[in-house]
Amino acid sequence: MGYDASLTSKTGDFGADIIAKKDKDTVVIEVKKYDKNNKVGAGEIQEFLGSMWIYNAQKAIFITTSDFTNHAKAQATNAPIELWNDRKLHKLFLDYY
Repeated sequence: MGYDASLTSKTGDFGADIIAKKDKDTVVIEVKKYDKNNKVGAGEIQEFLGSMWIYNAQKAIFITTSDFTNHAKAQATNAPIELWNDRKLHKLFLDYY
């Protein structure tokens, strides 16, 4: 997708796993490998959005192998965050690779 990406440290990452940069844009990315029945909740989205300020990011992407609760989707509404579930990730993988 044209971004230079780097992994954060395993501890003390302030809630972000990957920092991606392209020109003046910085994107923080969190990745959770969850069971299909373990959906990401609103609290996780809220906590992750806070990591944007630590990394001076303009956008956030939360990726999970499961899905998001309705409350998580509501938490993300009008916020600079994209929610990628397994279906979105699979589609993007096919589009770019």
